[in-house]
Amino acid sequence: MEQLTPDLTMDILSRLPIRSLLRSRCVCKFWLTITSDQAFYKLHLINQSSTHDAIFISFHHYPSGWKNLYFVEQPKSGLPVFLKKIDISFITGFQEDISFITGFQEHFLVVLGVCKGLLCLSILPPLRHVGNSYLPTVLNPIPESRNLLNTISRPIYIMNPVTGEYHQPLNFQESLFSKNPTDVKYGFGFDDSMQVFKVVVFLGSAGVDVMNEMQVYTIGVGSNNTWRREVGNVPKVLFYSIQMTLDPFVNGCLHLIATTDRIISTDNRNIIVSFHLGSEEFEVIETPESIAVTQFKIARQSFTLGVVNDCLSFVDAAHIDLVDIWLRKKENETASWIKHFSLHKDLIAPIPFQRINLINYKKNGELLLQSPYGVVVYNVQGNTTSKFVEIGGFEEPHEVDDFIVIPFDGSLISMDILH
Repeated sequence: MEQLTPDLTMDILSRLPIRSLLRSRCVCKFWLTITSDQAFYKLHLINQSSTHDAIFISFHHYPSGWKNLYFVEQPKSGLPVFLKKIDISFITGFQEDISFITGFQEHFLVVLGVCKGLLCLSILPPLRHVGNSYLPTVLNPIPESRNLLNTISRPIYIMNPVTGEYHQPLNFQESLFSKNPTDVKYGFGFDDSMQVFKVVVFLGSAGVDVMNEMQVYTIGVGSNNTWRREVGNVPKVLFYSIQMTLDPFVNGCLHLIATTDRIISTDNRNIIVSFHLGSEEFEVIETPESIAVTQFKIARQSFTLGVVNDCLSFVDAAHIDLVDIWLRKKENETASWIKHFSLHKDLIAPIPFQRINLINYKKNGELLLQSPYGVVVYNVQGNTTSKFVEIGGFEEPHEVDDFIVIPFDGSLISMDILH
């Protein structure tokens, strides 16, 4: 490759999967210089190949509540899965017991978002359903008297798990809150118009006359590293959801499944709330089908969002025997839902109303799915499944209470360019 131009060398290296790319940086100073360039970061993200499946798996341990974080990759069919535990000691202060941070014996590593190879993380205590407000419920309830501000004031961290670098903690300024919020939502993504990352926190109150508010933290060149407050433009419907995070991030927008009302009834229905990080405006997107919100058809149990080929995906697992997967595609400036797959549910999650997440759609036609029973590869043509990874191989099975799977495209973005 000595005869190649720098531009061609950069193009070739940018097509490598992240682990191969890391090894290539040790070959020579020239390659290290090329792969350290900011232009290379962008090119590598564009050229990331979906044939290299990479995910993060986070586990909840009972009763400690601590969640470990693992990077998992299976480059090609037949090759062994690569597994690495991510060092997040910068959050815990190099201590296993982090109760001194949260003030609780139970504490949870929460992934608030993922974008362009960066993770947005925090350590939060368990919350519960308070009054009519949906809060992230994990294990045991917290006392009614505990102020939600004690939770949302926890530091937020941005890290690149590939390089191990992390941004300085983002700390809330509690003096900004004029009212005590009863609900909170988080989001993390990239504003293409300003070329900056944004962390957003939406605060809501059950009071009719109380204005909801939004906190925005901008990370990137020219940002002032402070929280900016916007009051009154956050719709209450955003808080008619049990999701704690607006996820996924696709086409410049964060997304969340909510309902048109808090009351479970046939007059209520599921909707998708979209938040554009550039304009910082909200939009309501209808689901593929008008789905009434009944006891067995709520967003928590039956419906999930994802990203496939830069399109928003909607997984409907409310049927007894099928799992429908829809993609939202734009044609002539008009976006519409198209049903792409109807999968045999008994091959993925035999029990009705189980949550199923679409992680990835590979070029060979296979789907990577998460169900309560693990991570599976679904062959659409043959209607067969195989295990992508054995969950029991990570932790002691009796200690694992829950797990989440996070799609991930690794990058070499340096924290230095975010200051």
